[in-house]
Amino acid sequence: MRFEKTADLVSRHKHVLWSRFALRASVVSIAIAIGALFFRNLDLVPDLSYVNVKILSGSPEGQYHSMIERLVTAATDEQAQISNLPTRGSRENLDRLLAAQENCEVQLGLVQDGFNRATYQGLELIGRVGRSEALILLGRNGDSIQRLVDLQGLKVGVGPERSGSAFLAERLISAADLAGLQIILEHHPLKLQVELAATGALDLALFIMDEDAALIGEAVRKQGLQIVGLEHTEALARRFPFVSYGSLAAGQFDPVRVLPPVAKPILRLDTLLLSNGCAAHSDIVGLMTLLDRAYPNFIERNRAAKTPSGLVLSESARGFYENQGAEFADEYLPWLVDIMPPSNWVYTIMAVSLFFNLGGFLNNQRLALIDINRVALENDITLLFGDRVSNEEIRQYKPQVTGREIDRQDLDRIIEAYKRHLNKCRRQSLSVFSPMGEEMGYRDQEIIMTATLDALRDLRERLEQEART
Repeated sequence: MRFEKTADLVSRHKHVLWSRFALRASVVSIAIAIGALFFRNLDLVPDLSYVNVKILSGSPEGQYHSMIERLVTAATDEQAQISNLPTRGSRENLDRLLAAQENCEVQLGLVQDGFNRATYQGLELIGRVGRSEALILLGRNGDSIQRLVDLQGLKVGVGPERSGSAFLAERLISAADLAGLQIILEHHPLKLQVELAATGALDLALFIMDEDAALIGEAVRKQGLQIVGLEHTEALARRFPFVSYGSLAAGQFDPVRVLPPVAKPILRLDTLLLSNGCAAHSDIVGLMTLLDRAYPNFIERNRAAKTPSGLVLSESARGFYENQGAEFADEYLPWLVDIMPPSNWVYTIMAVSLFFNLGGFLNNQRLALIDINRVALENDITLLFGDRVSNEEIRQYKPQVTGREIDRQDLDRIIEAYKRHLNKCRRQSLSVFSPMGEEMGYRDQEIIMTATLDALRDLRERLEQEART
């Protein structure tokens, strides 16, 4: 046999090592290059391209429509899709949201607070949007109207039929304290109401919108309409939990001419964004992200406010407020959170972990019980033979040599007990409750018991043969 010199052997091993190093380095370099080509144009910055919702707003000239149109513009920059659906107002929005719960043709809608919750059950609150709206009464002689009794028998335009302003006016006027004033309500488009009030065809025109809306400013500055300020507005607000008390500053619309001439007390209402349950979790979170950018105090305002009585806050919205924005999974894994919210994933993982830990604990308990019973059977064998014996000694056992007879009934009982215990061990090793990879504990028990059972059977057969002979 020819042996290599030590120097040649070392040289050959070094050559093999360097060849392997060169091969691995080449593979890693190629993988890095492929990864660089793949990720070169990959944009890891999250966007809102997954958002696709339809929102019921209001009349095209109204504040609700312009609010949603503002979101549509912001959504375009984020590759999101928001459809702004014009309507006649809050009442129509509520009816259409309920009707769309089956086909989900629309998912969200802006609604003026103050609607009857019992009539529109099943809708969820997403949040309050924008500033609180002002309930403003305009008329040619608005400054002269200072008390509720001054409204006696006046004709008041309350906006289009089924609008939020019309519904609220009907609800206020029908209240026990105001029903006796016999106020006449008329329904007109918002711009037409201004013209009718300016000509005197309407005594007053009622609007519920942002106090800085262009329609209100032009009506005061250009049409000369005056704002009604009722002395007991605060007392009126206390009777209706869905409204709050506020005021317009003197000169708010024209500080030079001082319009209005004095501060005017007014009622305020919130604009609510409602869902009918059709919008996916990711859609709601994406939309709320846009709202937070459009209205910087959106999160804080809704976190501090109580959910209106009779409404349920959407779980998606609740998580957004508690987290003060979108969570990591909401931004990067929207498809995952649509299956289940992130908090539920955490609980699910914890539950699965606890299940497997409990399964492992129970498995160890069953295995320990099997071992205890096996040891008990070995003790029965010791009592049967009068001493500890190995399996080989059992096979070679000769009563005539030891001078000790074996009780065959006890031997049969032990054999049957081993068979039962062995079958039980096999069943438990195949059980679905036995953790994968833990079967070897049962296999070891089976090997030990099978070897002992075979030795006992051999002894039983030999004893029977000797008895027959």
